[in-house]
Amino acid sequence: MSDRPTLLEALGYPADARVIILSGDEYGECHAVNGAFFEMLAAGTMTSPSLTTVYAWASEAAAWQRAHPEVDCGVHLVLTCQHQALRWGGDLPVAGLVRSARLHVAE
Repeated sequence: MSDRPTLLEALGYPADARVIILSGDEYGECHAVNGAFFEMLAAGTMTSPSLTTVYAWASEAAAWQRAHPEVDCGVHLVLTCQHQALRWGGDLPVAGLVRSARLHVAE
């Protein structure tokens, strides 16, 4: 058996603890989602959201992050859009990836 701590122990929990990890995905989708994220981040309920850069309210989320540099935030890169009523292209300026994403959407 290894002398290294388990992941739970490294995070400060007992080795046999049961924990739930909240994934903060879709940050920036809309004002209501951002508001919930702001509350959860301020309360420490969530510690690391993932900002989806193509969403309409991403700039609001990014502004909050700039004002709170102590909060970790990932970036969710999007190549395709799952929403039929609100379409966008890929957010990477790489022609091959954008072309591939458009082909995927058309299938």
